[in-house]
Amino acid sequence: MRIAQVAPLTEAIPPKLYGGTERVVYWLIEELVALGHNVTLFASGDSCTSAKLEAFWPRALRLDGSIRDPNALHMAMLEQVRRQANEFDFLHFHLDYYPFSLFARQSTPFLTTLHGRLDLPEHQPVFDTFSSAPVVSISNSQRRPLPQARWIKTIHHGLPDAATPLRLSTTAWWPCRCIGWTSPLWLEMLTRTVSPGDTTNIGTSGNMWPLMVQNSPGRPSTKPGRRPMSYRNVRSGRSGSKPSGALAP
Repeated sequence: MRIAQVAPLTEAIPPKLYGGTERVVYWLIEELVALGHNVTLFASGDSCTSAKLEAFWPRALRLDGSIRDPNALHMAMLEQVRRQANEFDFLHFHLDYYPFSLFARQSTPFLTTLHGRLDLPEHQPVFDTFSSAPVVSISNSQRRPLPQARWIKTIHHGLPDAATPLRLSTTAWWPCRCIGWTSPLWLEMLTRTVSPGDTTNIGTSGNMWPLMVQNSPGRPSTKPGRRPMSYRNVRSGRSGSKPSGALAP
């Protein structure tokens, strides 16, 4: 199948620094190519992919200090995809609602995976207007604010086995927890339950803040065999039971 994957220009594919969406898109494309599909990636020119690369801009916009209006370049890239749409059997977008209007008016099947938050009031008129645009969610909870959207399926983000050093033990329980919002950018981290008094340093890169996650001895356990965890922001030195605005476990 001839598939076009249309990624944000904000980060390269895969990202040089932070870029959750771009990393997931990279893994998806590599698997599609491995399965024998003819994949074309529309992205920044510093992307590295096994697919054919259509580079609309030479460098990821986050790393290009000359760019002041990234929306202008994304709109122009969408027009480029539209002019080549007949060359593909399927178009897969990762650009939120930007493709809806233009690609609803052409014949090549298309789909948008919505990777971000959908609970803002201004999203309501967009999805009321484009209620026929086919979309994929990354969790069932993500759908709740927009029941009027044309949800095709929920497809959770996946990652290759080699992408994480996490290995489950046959003798220990390693729960996964979402620490939450620790920087202006989205940050989801996997942690493990540590021994009482132990501290685990979760290293991060780019402009994400590193966290220290610590098991809290002496506090009542919320579940048998577990103790609640506290956090400390390494940059600020603040600590507490949960960061302000953090997602509930």
